[in-house]
Amino acid sequence: MVKHVNNEACRSSSTVVVDTSDIIPKNCVFQSTNLPIANLAPSTFQCQHGINMFRFENFLLFKKKAMSECKSTTTTLLKRLLSASSRLELRSCLLDIGNYVVENQNFGSFFRVGEILLQTLKPSTFNMLLPVEQDELFYSIFLRANPADVVLLLSKPPDRISPFVVPKFVLIVERFCQHKLDQLFTSMANADDGHRPCDRSMQGQLCQALFAIPDRLVGLLKPREAKKRLTVYWNNFCSAYVRSLGQIDDQLTGAVVNKSELEMSFHGALLGKACLTGRQRRLLEALLPFALRRARNARRRGRRAWFDQLFRACPADAVKQLFTDLILLLKSASDLHTLVDDFGVVDDQARFVLSRSLLFTSHFDTATVPRLVIGYLKLVGGEQEKVLLQEIFLLSLQNWSFKSSIVNTTVQQQRYVAQTLLLTAKELVRRHWMEELENQAAPFVLDGMYNHLGGLSSNVQQLGMVVGEALVSMLKMPVEDVKFNYEEDDFVASLRAMLEDELPLSEQESAEDILSDFTVLSVDSTDEMIPIQINLRDSDDDEDEDNSETMTDHYQLEEDEQLMRRRKGQSSQLSYIEDCLEQLLCVENDDYDCFEMALLSLEKVLFKERSTPGVGELAGHVAKVLLHLENKFAQQLHDQLRVKCLVGCVISDPLNVAAYLCQEFHSRALTVGMRVEVLRVLCTAAELLSRDANNNTKQQQQHVENSLLKSGALAPEQWVRDGWRAVLQQRIEAKTVRRQKYDDQSADRCRVNRFASIAAGIFDMLIDRRHTVHSTALREPLVLGVFVHTLATLLLAAGHSAQLRSMAKLTITVGWPEHCNHEEPLVRAGLLFAFLAVLSRLPVELLFADLGEQNLRERVDWLERVRTGDLDPNCRQLAELTLNTWNQAILRMADQIFTCN
Repeated sequence: MVKHVNNEACRSSSTVVVDTSDIIPKNCVFQSTNLPIANLAPSTFQCQHGINMFRFENFLLFKKKAMSECKSTTTTLLKRLLSASSRLELRSCLLDIGNYVVENQNFGSFFRVGEILLQTLKPSTFNMLLPVEQDELFYSIFLRANPADVVLLLSKPPDRISPFVVPKFVLIVERFCQHKLDQLFTSMANADDGHRPCDRSMQGQLCQALFAIPDRLVGLLKPREAKKRLTVYWNNFCSAYVRSLGQIDDQLTGAVVNKSELEMSFHGALLGKACLTGRQRRLLEALLPFALRRARNARRRGRRAWFDQLFRACPADAVKQLFTDLILLLKSASDLHTLVDDFGVVDDQARFVLSRSLLFTSHFDTATVPRLVIGYLKLVGGEQEKVLLQEIFLLSLQNWSFKSSIVNTTVQQQRYVAQTLLLTAKELVRRHWMEELENQAAPFVLDGMYNHLGGLSSNVQQLGMVVGEALVSMLKMPVEDVKFNYEEDDFVASLRAMLEDELPLSEQESAEDILSDFTVLSVDSTDEMIPIQINLRDSDDDEDEDNSETMTDHYQLEEDEQLMRRRKGQSSQLSYIEDCLEQLLCVENDDYDCFEMALLSLEKVLFKERSTPGVGELAGHVAKVLLHLENKFAQQLHDQLRVKCLVGCVISDPLNVAAYLCQEFHSRALTVGMRVEVLRVLCTAAELLSRDANNNTKQQQQHVENSLLKSGALAPEQWVRDGWRAVLQQRIEAKTVRRQKYDDQSADRCRVNRFASIAAGIFDMLIDRRHTVHSTALREPLVLGVFVHTLATLLLAAGHSAQLRSMAKLTITVGWPEHCNHEEPLVRAGLLFAFLAVLSRLPVELLFADLGEQNLRERVDWLERVRTGDLDPNCRQLAELTLNTWNQAILRMADQIFTCN
């Protein structure tokens, strides 16, 4: 603000120059001269040395006085506006306000003025003005003010706004977007803060305000009118965005500015915000034709296009969606390379879209996308092309060969992956890059052929034959010529034509024609998409189902199919975890069937397809969503399905999900019911993890239902509905002749306890002393009783864990002795069950060593008192069972001592 002048220059010169253009408004008045500062000099004022010299230490005082005078001027104008009672007074006041706004373009100077204008507008005074005067005096104020102030004002209008002002507010929004929004965008591209309407630190808030204005329109207008106004707003927004880029390109073309004087951070932030809010498709449809036209003209003139800077300035969490839509909207690889240059291989998120997202997490009816990706990599060239092509080939080969992918994905998805695999293999062979991958790819080729030929569907077998023949010939595997006999159809003919002569995309094919063949799948900004699909087979596959399933599983499948048929046509089948989460988190989703289908689909994916690679990485995110998921439709089975899905999350990623659940359990954000749900989830998951590691998912899912039924987490109606299955299963087992004796025991001996290795970690996280000592959660009797019962259940499920002794000591000491005589029977029952669990897992000798004889004697006396005098019959029965177990353990210990002696 004050230009530095050294002492020697001050002595040799008679003037000192002080810059006041950025701190002193031009309409402020010198007290000594009664002249505006703007009349003294355009951006500086000169003071004769020794005559009227301002000292630098008094300069801040001068600034304070100047700003106070500006504030007083604003107050005076607003008072005049409030007291205006005639047409002439109103015209004069609005004219002075307009002049004041033009002279004060500093950021923040118009916000208070605009609020007062919207709050004090009355029909009695405003209607006195002619329509022409309203445009020239009132609406023009918002067009002449600082555009950043106007955007912030429109995004957050005053709370007290009368119905008379609402149409005026809507008209202000439309006129500002038509006439001033492109100027705002262009000025924000200037690298110099002095030429911007606001500081660089306000850029994010300004971007947020531009996307908040439609929400204000929705809140002020009726639904039908708001829909029209939103369409107009986004059309104006897109056109202003494109016009501002055109002005920037004109400045660069005309050598008015250098590239170093421009920055695209604000435009990139707007584009990224559009991607995150789902508005990117309309913006890109308006931007891409203009950008392609300008980029091609620049290439003809020998200049390099600068539009890649726009995409590089986009925030990282929006790059996936942006790059996906760019590939889907563009019609050729040359157009993509012209716009983004090497951005697709340099940026990590864009690289993920090229190598995984578009190729394996969605499918299209044509091979347009893999051809475009391969063509783009060819234009980029260099080592990056080779690395990415080999990565795409190996990923697609693994996806094609895995048995889980064959079982859990549709035929259309498998065909699309096969097309991608053959196209990349053909390109690698043509570039002589396949020799490096022969040893690495050969096992996957053999596994893929074996898994496809063993499939139940003829389409799967045919796909394995065609792709296997081609890969064996391309890899030059040391085997005899592989030839299969299979039926020729249109798809096989298209694969053969693609291998013989790969044709480029037609130049006459438009972007709309390409989009008509695509099934666009939204890509999440933060998490990777995993190709997981619900295991519901096609009608032709149902005929080849294995008949060895039990009758109960058959009935379960029939009921699931009937449920799907009832919902067919109402909501589409959800195939990905991200799709389910998107439907569950969508605030605007008012479709009950779609919400219920998302929850049911998520449950099936977590239990039936959790062996698919990548589910564990998403389990933590799914658990965070499900734990706080609101039952906005008052769904009867909402809580039951949510708890079952949480159990599936814990099984998929035990340590991370359990750590999150334990942390949330001790936080103050959960209610009593939610804390009890967390404990039930941990109990059920521990029991499942302690069983078969080979994951018989149907038996585990049935065990989840039984465990939740016994624990009371499921409603009685659910019990009644599943009761006939239990009766039927008992009858089947009673009539079944076992041909192998001790088959159940041998199966039990083959089971591996997955929970034993992680039991101590989960136990310590749940019983963290920093929380449990002063935890408000354990003050509730219900939570305390279930908490002690959960510790005992985890101890029982831990098996022969290395930390079993320390876990048993903690289990038996929690809640003792302060809660041994608690008035709630549930708490006393929890302590009894904990003692019983410790006795069943730990020898009595170790208990004497850890707790001491006196403490154990006190517990046995307490058991006697509960057995004889407790009012609750369940507690008396449990105490008697515990005492019997104790006596038997003492007898065994005495027998061992006698035997040793």
